[in-house]
Amino acid sequence: MARKRINPQARQDEIEALQKTIAERVEALHSEVDWEKFLAFAATFYRYSFNNMLLIQAQKPYATYVAGYQSWRSRGRQVRKGEKGIRIFGSRLIDITADEDKEEGTPIKFRKFFPVSVFDISQTDIVDPDKAEEVPTLAQHLQGEAPEGLADTIKQMLRSKGWTVTEQEIPGAANGYTTTKGDKKIVIDESLSPKQALKTLIHETAAL
Repeated sequence: MARKRINPQARQDEIEALQKTIAERVEALHSEVDWEKFLAFAATFYRYSFNNMLLIQAQKPYATYVAGYQSWRSRGRQVRKGEKGIRIFGSRLIDITADEDKEEGTPIKFRKFFPVSVFDISQTDIVDPDKAEEVPTLAQHLQGEAPEGLADTIKQMLRSKGWTVTEQEIPGAANGYTTTKGDKKIVIDESLSPKQALKTLIHETAAL
């Protein structure tokens, strides 16, 4: 099957439209109500960048778990015919030829971003029950780095409302907790990975 030829101008127009949507959603977060809605939504989509979470929420505010078309097929689910994809930014590392200031032939890597489609689980049907059971759940303990800047943005918003966020050892199985008697404080277990710490921060903030 021949690959569909991409119109460069159409792609550029879509990129600009998605960037405009992100800017509009960021502006909307100045409202306390919108912040609370976004934080509750982001608690589900901790795997995605801040910008992509905004795009998913803008296009499908009741989404719960999204993945690409082929990813759903590998998990025993089929996207239903006629379902409209949620457009977000995907990326890949590519090599380019070094510029004149570099040693000739030295490869340079950079990350290229481009629009891709993902689909919510509500847009799919199970076709292989055994594989469908492998869809991740929110209960898993996350590892790795968090989306850059998102935790700082949430902490800044909390400070503006009189809250403090601290990281310290928490005995037992709890990843974090919130205190409202006396000082308004959110405590995150200091042993968590950055990604799990962000998920916990979002969860605690959304519950306020």
